[in-house]
Amino acid sequence: MGQPRVLCTALRPDLRWVAGEPVGLVRVPLATPARMHWRLLSANNRQLGRSARTFAGEQEARDAAARLAESLLDTELEIVRIGRRYGWGWTVTLGREVEAISGRGYERSGHAGQALHLFLAWLPAATEGGAWAGHGAQASGGDSTT
Repeated sequence: MGQPRVLCTALRPDLRWVAGEPVGLVRVPLATPARMHWRLLSANNRQLGRSARTFAGEQEARDAAARLAESLLDTELEIVRIGRRYGWGWTVTLGREVEAISGRGYERSGHAGQALHLFLAWLPAATEGGAWAGHGAQASGGDSTT
């Protein structure tokens, strides 16, 4: 079985409605550059967690994931209620900033706790072992993994 890896991806650009000819209102991208975030993926490509904020570029996102992996002993962990629809999730806080959040909601708080345990166990290996995956089909720092 493969190893977990961190994938850096660009988020969809912000959109706004503008008047267009001849179809009326159309959605167009704002003039802001794409923002990046990182996600920790398991060997079977399930998202285990992701950055809680976005970054200006891929290298900044990679650096943030690596810093978090190196600082896990200094973090605060919390199982949180996401809402009635999505159930339970988790957060990882470093200092006063939430750095990582669960990749999805869980039906039970215990399942969210198990997912957090996997995230904490696999993030260091994914960030230091050359398991970085870049945006799209081209991997960064190694073989193509996506």
